[in-house]
Amino acid sequence: MLVISRAYRTAAVIATLALGLGACAESTSIVKTFHDGSYDGTFFSNFLVITVAGSSDSRTLFEKTLVSRLGDLDTSASAYYAVMGRKQPIGRELISIAVRSRGFDAILLTRPVNRELPVVDLFRFDYDELNQPHDINVSDAVELVTELYAAADKKRIWAIRSTSADTASSEEFVDVHVSKIVAQLQKDRLIH
Repeated sequence: MLVISRAYRTAAVIATLALGLGACAESTSIVKTFHDGSYDGTFFSNFLVITVAGSSDSRTLFEKTLVSRLGDLDTSASAYYAVMGRKQPIGRELISIAVRSRGFDAILLTRPVNRELPVVDLFRFDYDELNQPHDINVSDAVELVTELYAAADKKRIWAIRSTSADTASSEEFVDVHVSKIVAQLQKDRLIH
């Protein structure tokens, strides 16, 4: 009888730990969708950060947070709204002006997944969708695409999808996505 009691307690402890670990599981997942291998070993050091997600305030928060996290890694970064102004549309001519005037070697674009617009080419076309962002409900599952462009070659070289489950606030939503984006950039040796 004592053996059953111990076995029961052990099983209960294991079940409790499994439930606890499941509750602590990551609420954001990352899937790499594109990587141009010819850029392996190329470290980028000066980013233009563009976000097309949610309201103006949430886009600003996302860009500021991403710029700050890159800065923590001694990587220079500037938010699009700070370089071009809050009212300026996202377009290839303005991006090219920013690249020339500020010496950006990379553009990092984060946007909601759009099934009709699976790939963007920032240097070849202008996209109305980038200037008409949809509101994001952070309490729902949200899927974002983050694309990295090499400014010198004017081409997309890397892309990931990040999906977050129910987050409590805009700040938490931004924090989980930005953390994953920066971690993947480091893992793929695109930043130091």
